[in-house]
Amino acid sequence: MILTIVAWIQGKHWYRTTSKALGLGVMVFGFMGIGTISFFLMERIGFPASYGFFFWVIIGIFIYAVFIDLTFYTLTAWIVTIGQLYEGMAERNFSILLALALIFGLAHFAWHHANLFYAVLFLLALFVHAYMFFSFGI
Repeated sequence: MILTIVAWIQGKHWYRTTSKALGLGVMVFGFMGIGTISFFLMERIGFPASYGFFFWVIIGIFIYAVFIDLTFYTLTAWIVTIGQLYEGMAERNFSILLALALIFGLAHFAWHHANLFYAVLFLLALFVHAYMFFSFGI
């Protein structure tokens, strides 16, 4: 956990000072590390898997809001989609938390940036959420 936080801080420093690409890569490493650790920690404690994915998505939305980099939007969209798929396939349930994070978090940025790539990512994630909702319900 400490290593991922240190990687995140160092990546942020490199992103703002020397090399944007290197800093972004190290920040992505830190983001993925913190997310996987939180996911497995929530699983170990006994919470549903959707809580770990929700925490990970909230971190991703916050990071994207700070840096406005397409990489973090893409990662967050993938994480919320994979989280819903995991919740549906493994737990046979629909996660309302992940759906709310998609609708209120990622939709906001897709709407305000008015970019085709943002819209397509959001629509793919929304399609998966709608499929899981109609397959498993609340």
